[in-house]
Amino acid sequence: MVLSKLAEALLPLLQLSDFPRIVNVSSSLRKIEQISSEWAKGVLSDGENLTEERVDEVLEKLLKVFKEGLLETKG
Repeated sequence: MVLSKLAEALLPLLQLSDFPRIVNVSSSLRKIEQISSEWAKGVLSDGENLTEERVDEVLEKLLKVFKEGLLETKG
């Protein structure tokens, strides 16, 4: 089986886990280039320093911005 470059890059982190999983999630916003936050793009593009904690940090900040945007538009 041929692994994607992303899966190969994640293998060292997966091997540290008791329950490693690779989940493929696809959407129209799947490309890093389409993320509006330059900070988030930089973190997610830095494969050598990318950790689960950094991904969680990016997701938490993007979710917070998203929720704040909903509150502004929905009142």
